[in-house]
Amino acid sequence: MTLAQLAQALTELAKLRSPEDREQLLGALISLMEGPTVGGALESEQVLTLVDDILMPLVMQADPATRARLSSRLASKDWAPEALVVALSQDEPAIAQPIIAASPLLTDEDLLEVLAATTLDHHLAVANRASLSSVVIRAILAQNQPLVLTALASNPAIGLSRPDLLHLTEASKRFPSLRAPLARHPRLTAPMAEMMLAWVGTSLQSNLINRFHLSRQAQPDRSDQGEMDQRLAEKLMASGNLHPGAMLRALREDQASLFMAALARLSDLDLGAVRRMVEAPTPDLLALACLSIGLDRCTFSPLLAHVRRLWGDRPGGDGRHAANRAFDNLSPSQAKAALKWALDAARV
Repeated sequence: MTLAQLAQALTELAKLRSPEDREQLLGALISLMEGPTVGGALESEQVLTLVDDILMPLVMQADPATRARLSSRLASKDWAPEALVVALSQDEPAIAQPIIAASPLLTDEDLLEVLAATTLDHHLAVANRASLSSVVIRAILAQNQPLVLTALASNPAIGLSRPDLLHLTEASKRFPSLRAPLARHPRLTAPMAEMMLAWVGTSLQSNLINRFHLSRQAQPDRSDQGEMDQRLAEKLMASGNLHPGAMLRALREDQASLFMAALARLSDLDLGAVRRMVEAPTPDLLALACLSIGLDRCTFSPLLAHVRRLWGDRPGGDGRHAANRAFDNLSPSQAKAALKWALDAARV
């Protein structure tokens, strides 16, 4: 196809204005540009201008489903009109995600604009790209959004520098979701791992000590904090202020030992039993304990997620099935009896 023929074809396509023809026109235009006979015509400034003039208004008028299909089709293409790619990268999250994830045409400046002008879902898509420059990585770190930092730490394709990893390591003190992916990160160093021992859960502590051959003496002694939290739980109980809401607040604030002390006191168990619950291979015991102290099913799922962040993805197993078994079949009093029987059987 010659330059004149391509220009004529684009002009004829542009004359189709009815809404029902719009998606057909978009598809036909993309197919035309993908055709093997187009060759160097797309490199012509004249044709590129014409493509922009036709495509941009069509895309702006298209419905979201059509734009989403167009985004998926253009995501990996290196000949797509750059203005259109940039516009789609800032569209609704479902439309923008394929472009952000795969387009080779997005520059650092484009990605920085996405980080500055769009939503959390867009930012997550940027952090999950297969390639990011140090400039974009620094912008993500500067925003300090925990979910986006966690996506960055979990992205195996990104070559994080040591300063980047140190930033994430320090951030993991405040953001528990970072701890497990950082503990598994191939470029984590022994000094960073030793730093993390001060705030990760017992399971991750053991993993880091074994992975980096750290001295067990480096593991922080938390007995004093644990004793203080047990005394605090007793005082709260005596004053009538220890309730499931206080326990949940301690968990959200990453006060692991206070959470354990509160759960032990509310469920009338010893700390050893609670520790066995949170480090168990399944969340069934924890579900029974939560039901026995009056928590509902909706609360259990986020509680389990917080516990897993603090205890290195423990307890394992399917949380939904554990919740079904407990909350669908038992009353709080039955859950308490079932929990006592299970703990006695396991000799906790």
